Amino acid sequence: MRRWTGACLLLLCVLLSTGCKSEAPFTDAARVAQIGNMHRLGYGTLRWSIDLDVTGGEELKFVEVLGDLIVTLETPSNMLTAVSTVDGRLVWRKVVDKSAIKLFAPFRTASRTLIYDGSRQVTLNSVVCINSENTVYLLSAVDGHQIGTRPLPIAASNAPAVAEEYLIFGGANGTVFAIDLVTGFKKWAYKMPAAVVARPVLIKPSVFVGDALGVYALITAFAYSGEDKPGELRWKGKTFAPIRGAAAYNNQGIFVASEDQSLYSFNRATGRDRDGWPFRTSEPLRMSPIALGNSLYLPLASGSLVSVDPATARKLWSFPSLAKPVLLQDQRLLLSGGNALWMVDNATGKATVEVQVDPLRAVLRLDKNSLLLVSPNGRMQRYDPET
Repeated sequence: MRRWTGACLLLLCVLLSTGCKSEAPFTDAARVAQIGNMHRLGYGTLRWSIDLDVTGGEELKFVEVLGDLIVTLETPSNMLTAVSTVDGRLVWRKVVDKSAIKLFAPFRTASRTLIYDGSRQVTLNSVVCINSENTVYLLSAVDGHQIGTRPLPIAASNAPAVAEEYLIFGGANGTVFAIDLVTGFKKWAYKMPAAVVARPVLIKPSVFVGDALGVYALITAFAYSGEDKPGELRWKGKTFAPIRGAAAYNNQGIFVASEDQSLYSFNRATGRDRDGWPFRTSEPLRMSPIALGNSLYLPLASGSLVSVDPATARKLWSFPSLAKPVLLQDQRLLLSGGNALWMVDNATGKATVEVQVDPLRAVLRLDKNSLLLVSPNGRMQRYDPET
């Protein structure tokens, strides 16, 4: 009997120290927001957490959702990290060219065109890309190993607009140019009067650019029909001061902020000012407008967010914080800024819910309206909406 009792106690100890022990999937150290607070916003389901531990003088420069991956860039180490959007698993971490002084936002294409990865072929949509002023780096989305590089014929001033296998850059010398990501060859070029600072915006089959003199242009990006000629100017115009932020667009028009204190809207087909526009402010506009569906928002550096009617250029409301619109659903607008998240009535701009969170580097929308919360030191949480 004693022998059986001893054996049972030994087995119990083993189970308690191994198989019966389950690690908690989330730790307080990795959290950015409390579940109870997120529940008030309709996001009470914490799917996963991860801590990238961005410390020791490192800065989390970019956070991008690229398909099934969240890709971050840390500087000055030029460390790229890929995290699974599904389960928060760390997929890979790789340093990209330590000698590159400046890298821009990582990107990905949906193209299924084949390229060579050593002796085998892979599709372009299985590649993560990032560029410096002079080079595009291609990395495997699976394990992060470098597949190759593409030298740029002209110094780029930002990340490109991505049109399948074409990358369209704005140059520091004012040249807008496209390269073929498969071959690296330049496909076309168009010269603007001054440096193109803001990232070009793809509005199929064209690309919109603005420069440091306030000149803007819509250029054919790729041949969508037999009549399209890539690199050909469709229309152009000029504001009265530099254009620093990327354009926004919806089915009503193209929206461009200028340092001449005006938000413009252009007809997509003709480039002419739409009736009732521009929308005038009292300060230079350097940040990009944001279009969500049929709503338009303008962040002001003085510390507010303005909702503008995209049809009439009429001011609808002003939110008293420099908040960023994240998603709009059923006239409920989610805003993020500083240490807070707000749920706002999109018709009035009045906050219906406000919750406090840790300082935020980014709040991004994932599939099915899930949210990704990211802190400046690399803590991430995915919250799913409650059903």
